[in-house]
Amino acid sequence: MIIGVPKEIMPGERRVSATPETVKAMRDMGLTVLVQKDAGEGAYFHDPEYIAAGAEIVENPAEIFERADMILKVKEPQFNNDLNKHEADMMHEGQYLITFTPPAAPANHAMVKSCRSWCYQHHPRLHPPQNLPCSVHGRPHLHEHLRRLQRLADGSQSPAVSCQ
Repeated sequence: MIIGVPKEIMPGERRVSATPETVKAMRDMGLTVLVQKDAGEGAYFHDPEYIAAGAEIVENPAEIFERADMILKVKEPQFNNDLNKHEADMMHEGQYLITFTPPAAPANHAMVKSCRSWCYQHHPRLHPPQNLPCSVHGRPHLHEHLRRLQRLADGSQSPAVSCQ
């Protein structure tokens, strides 16, 4: 499975959806990780750290969206002015999106209907209660959800949340 980490493009957003530590954990699980050049700069994580963790640095965000099976973002997809294209339009059928996406926001209705998305803060309570990912900065629970989503992607587990 290929995980894509594009640079956040929402004005003022400095966070990154995966730290070098998280990338290393994903690589240890056998996943391939694509990180957009300078994606972590706003959060003080630099490309050499991602390379040391096993990531492939990719210059063009369109390539990340094209190659990845799963996209990790902090904020919902945005319009990319440099490419003159919305990030949601770069997603392809069967691709997963893990992000903070308020599905009730009218601007996001069409987007969440057209892709499989994992909405952190909108995830239903599970029984028995589980710790859900509450940070995009390498929490172990995110790693567990990635393991689950890897099984989901290969058909061995059904999704807890799926917007199609």
